[in-house]
Amino acid sequence: MIQLLVNNGADFHIQSASPFHNLCGNTSITADMIKILIQKGIDFNLQLPSPLFVLCQNPSITEEIINLIKTTKADFNLKIGDDWYIEDKSYSRGTKPIDLLKDSLKKLI
Repeated sequence: MIQLLVNNGADFHIQSASPFHNLCGNTSITADMIKILIQKGIDFNLQLPSPLFVLCQNPSITEEIINLIKTTKADFNLKIGDDWYIEDKSYSRGTKPIDLLKDSLKKLI
């Protein structure tokens, strides 16, 4: 997985929220998820927030969700507030972050 990142321009010397830091933040990130992001041409060195940072913030994002995102017009090189930037925090009325993400993505299909 590290080799995939290196081969695609990830800079491990970035001070804040480096690709390596973000990778360490979520042990459920897989090489297949990284490959999908590479296919979409993401910038691993984006600082706040990078696609890896978003994965780090929401461990409920799975390969299935990444594939769903891939089929939409969602931009993986996102900014805070974009379509798939949903952190895994408690939401009112018991709505799960992953449900919010799916609802957001359905609007982009």
